[in-house]
Amino acid sequence: MFFGEKIRPNFFIRLIAFIGLISFPVYILHQEFGMIMFNMFSKNNYYLVLLITIILLVLLSSIIHIFFEKKYMTYSQKRQ
Repeated sequence: MFFGEKIRPNFFIRLIAFIGLISFPVYILHQEFGMIMFNMFSKNNYYLVLLITIILLVLLSSIIHIFFEKKYMTYSQKRQ
C-alpha cells in the first residue's frame, strides 16, 4: 500500500487550491512582516523565529483571504 492510497486525492487538490488563493496576501505581506518579526526577535534562535514567522504569515494571509478577498469577490460578482 502506498502513502497516496490512504489520503484522498481531493485533499491534495483542495490544499493546492488553498495555497494558490492565499499566495497573493503572502506575496504582499512577506517582506514587511518578516522584517518586523526578525527585528523584534533577532536575538532569539533564527530557525525558531523563521518557523513562527511562516506560521503567522500563513495564518494572517488565510484570514485576509477569508474575511476580505472572498467577500469582495462575492460583492464584485453581484454588481456585474
